[in-house]
Amino acid sequence: MLAPRVGIYLREDPARVLEVKKTERIGVFDNYHAFGGDPRRTFLDLQSDCAREYENFARTHGWQIVDVNTAAEATGSASERVADTILATAAR
Repeated sequence: MLAPRVGIYLREDPARVLEVKKTERIGVFDNYHAFGGDPRRTFLDLQSDCAREYENFARTHGWQIVDVNTAAEATGSASERVADTILATAAR
């Protein structure tokens, strides 16, 4: 079977992504704009909907969930938290 030994879902706040991305860089596939919605609002709608589904998948399959914002604030780098999670999970 090709299932990963260690599954990690990186959780990111869609509102923070929007701050970084800026509305002028939002593409047609980043939101529900094709349906006539406001690009700023619908980016958050789409990203929140997707994030909820990804997190449900991760929980269902026993993946580790790393909150990118919390990890970055605690260690200065989300990658440190991810590396720690991979090493701890692989050691089991």
